[in-house]
Amino acid sequence: MIWNRVCQYVEYAGGYFMLKLARTLLLSLFLMLLLLLLRNVWDMFGRTRNAAGRLYGKACMWLVLLPVPFLGGLKLSFEHFHIRNRLYAVMYECIAKYPIVPMLYFSGMAIVALILFIRKHRLRAWVRRLPLYQGPLPDGCGRRFRPDVRIRTTTQFITPFTTGVFRPVIVLPEYMFEQFDGQELRAVLAHEYCHIRRRHLLVYVILDLLRILWYINPLSHVCVRIVKNDLELICDHEVIQKHGYDPEHYGMTLLKSIAFVEKEPEGVPAFFRETSFSVMKKRMRAIARYRAYPKRQMRMLYVCSGIVLIVLSVAGCMASYPAYTPFGGYALYSMDGTKRIIGENEAFNAAVEESDAGLIVDNRKVKELLEDAEIYNDKGEYWIYYGGYMKMPGIGGGGDLLYYSTESVPEGKSLLPYNETDRWSDCLEWVLQHM
Repeated sequence: MIWNRVCQYVEYAGGYFMLKLARTLLLSLFLMLLLLLLRNVWDMFGRTRNAAGRLYGKACMWLVLLPVPFLGGLKLSFEHFHIRNRLYAVMYECIAKYPIVPMLYFSGMAIVALILFIRKHRLRAWVRRLPLYQGPLPDGCGRRFRPDVRIRTTTQFITPFTTGVFRPVIVLPEYMFEQFDGQELRAVLAHEYCHIRRRHLLVYVILDLLRILWYINPLSHVCVRIVKNDLELICDHEVIQKHGYDPEHYGMTLLKSIAFVEKEPEGVPAFFRETSFSVMKKRMRAIARYRAYPKRQMRMLYVCSGIVLIVLSVAGCMASYPAYTPFGGYALYSMDGTKRIIGENEAFNAAVEESDAGLIVDNRKVKELLEDAEIYNDKGEYWIYYGGYMKMPGIGGGGDLLYYSTESVPEGKSLLPYNETDRWSDCLEWVLQHM
């Protein structure tokens, strides 16, 4: 019995979360298309303006995606947005009628998450086996590094990278210590440390979570790559501006590192990919167009982006359905529970009232309502539904049914005692209400 109840609750929760997830999936698809379009338009008509300002502005545009996973309960107006509401109605019908849909989708999420976890685990295991760099760093590097940032070296011919959210590690190939001078090595380390200082490694984790959540949306995988490319360009710009490197010399340093990788591409592990030509082309183009960006304007851009993000989050929460909306009315169902005889009726709500011991039913008023509907039977058997809640239109639960019969009832009022519930059911019901 308990196992059957648990299965019912799991099925209900799966359908509810799948419906909310499907709504965020459509919203993310629309926003990603819009963002990609705006980026292209900005690049098309903003070439004569400050390239750095355009770079940081395009990167901040991605922040609008952060509140989307929490907007699955967004309210919609049926007087407007007819097409969008129709899409949501179709989704509801598919998810409500076919419980296999959420099972398949959540299974796909688990598979994608497992793949990403295995890749990360392989990477961490490989990095832990690398030796720590014990030699001296170029002048000016040591004082900029946090004490917990470690540098490991590898004989592989790869480009430098940084990993580890809580314990960041910079991995450098040994050829750089042999072939790069102090200024070039300092530029490479400054670029990698920029990823750490700006919390880009945490951004990568958030991007992976979005890929898992919306894995069926092909644009999510495309946008993740674009965001990572934007972060690379931002670090390139900061290294040049903050550390005073010559753009031409810094660009030649990047090309020099790629030239060494190309010497032995088969040495790169399967979970690494050398920088593609298209990405390097964008980085070199951005370096060639380098212009200093006033720090005051950059701070204002960050502040405005944060304000927009907060406003969108608050507006989304205010425009969403609450965790649950209690039902205040009553309904009369047939004995088999398949037909609602009286529902959303003010007269019936006035005929039933709650007390500490149970529901008090005015039999005379109920009889009049049944006679007006021409369905009165002096031996009729019904269920009175009370309580319950709505989480979203079409998604609700809770409440209880009390047996009510028109046979041998007094002319006045009847007391229908409440059903007894166990603590396990009450606990599960509370979880479903507030999740």
